[in-house]
Amino acid sequence: MFPSPAYESGGFSVLRKQANKPVVIFATPACPYCKQARELLMREGVDYRDYVIDLSP
Repeated sequence: MFPSPAYESGGFSVLRKQANKPVVIFATPACPYCKQARELLMREGVDYRDYVIDLSP
């Protein structure tokens, strides 16, 4: 009845291993909460990997 989604769900452990960072966030550029999270991580000096979900394959 509904079309298949244009994205895959689950299985993010592989991406986390590839990132090789203690913190991984999945975010969008327009999300105000994502922006706040990035600012907090940078301010606190946390090494993180940001997957921009609307730009990443």
